[in-house]
Amino acid sequence: MRIARCLSYRVVLALALVATDVHAAEFHVSPNGNDTNTGTQAKPFATLERARDAIRELKQAGPLKEPVTVRLQAGTYPMAQEVRFGPEDSGTAACPITYTAAEGAAVVLDGGRRSSGWKKHDDKLWVAELPEVAMGGIYTLGVSPGTVIRNNHIHDVDANHYGGWGIYHDEGSTHLIVENNVVHHTKFAPFNIHFAKEVTVRNNIFALGKLEQASRGRAEPHKSVFFENNIIYWREGELLTQNWKDVPYTFHAHPKDKSGTQTLTNTFEFDWNLYFNPAKKRDEIKWAGSTWAEWQQRGKDRHSQYADPLFTNPEQGDFTLRSESPAFALGFQRIDLSQVGPRIKTGPTP
Repeated sequence: MRIARCLSYRVVLALALVATDVHAAEFHVSPNGNDTNTGTQAKPFATLERARDAIRELKQAGPLKEPVTVRLQAGTYPMAQEVRFGPEDSGTAACPITYTAAEGAAVVLDGGRRSSGWKKHDDKLWVAELPEVAMGGIYTLGVSPGTVIRNNHIHDVDANHYGGWGIYHDEGSTHLIVENNVVHHTKFAPFNIHFAKEVTVRNNIFALGKLEQASRGRAEPHKSVFFENNIIYWREGELLTQNWKDVPYTFHAHPKDKSGTQTLTNTFEFDWNLYFNPAKKRDEIKWAGSTWAEWQQRGKDRHSQYADPLFTNPEQGDFTLRSESPAFALGFQRIDLSQVGPRIKTGPTP
C-alpha cells in the first residue's frame, strides 16, 4: 500500500481509567519492566496486558475483597496491538479496578511505528511503501460528529494476508458523512464497517474489490449506516459479506412516557443505489444471502437498480460516467476528482 503520510496514535495517560471488579492488590508497570516479573514496584511488569492478566488470575481465586490499582511508571509504552478488556476485567463499586499513571508520571501509550524508505515523489509529496499495513486507505474510530470524508480517490489497497480495505469504520465510528469518494481495486471491501453508528454514506463509487464489495462485522442495537445513492461495480468476490442481519432493539423516544419506548428491527438503511456485475445477471447475485426480491421485502433497496452504470473505463481506473448512465436517474451526482491529492498551501500571499 502506498501512502503519502504515516499516521500514528498516541494516548497520553493523564487520568485514571476505571473498569469495575477485583481482589486486593497493587501492580506496577514500567517501560523498563519485564512481564516475567512479579509486578511489584521493585520488579514491575512491562505491559498493560500482563497487568490485566495478573488481575484475571487474582479473580480466579475468588471474588475481590479490596480495590486493585495498576500504576504505570513514567515513559513511553510501544503498543504493537490494542489492549482488549472484557466483562471479566470489570470490578465492583466496592472493589474497583483502576489503571492510572503513577503520581507525577507522564505516560504515553504509543501505537505508531517507524517507517523507512521515504522517497521524494515530487515537490509536494514524499512516499513510502508500507506492505505490512493491515487496515485500509482511510480508517476511522470513535464518536466523530462533524467529520466528513469527501472527494478521496482510494485505489490499489492490498495486503500480504489480513487487511486491504478502502474505507474502514472501526471501534464505534459514529455520525460521520462519507460522500463523493471513488474507491476501487482493494483486496477486501472498498467499504467496510467493523462496528459503527449512524454513518451516512452517499454518492460514492465502490468498485472492483477482489474478495468483497461492502462488509459489516456485526448487527448492533441501532442503525449502523445510511447507504444511499452509491454505485457498486464488481467482477469477482461477493457483494455484501459478514453480518447484514436486522435484530430487534429498544428505542427510547421519550425518557418518561412508556408509550415512547419502541421496538425496532432495522439496523441499516440501503436505497437509491446502483449495482452491477458485468459477468452476472441480477438473479445470480446474492444480497447478503438473499435474492433481490427477498432483500427488497426486508425494506432494502426498494428504489435501487441493477444496471450497467456506463463507466468510461473502470478496469483502468476511469470511473467517469457517460451522460446516459442510469445512475443519474437515481439522483447520483458526478464526482470531480480533478482536485484530489496533496493540497497546496492556502491563505494570503506574502
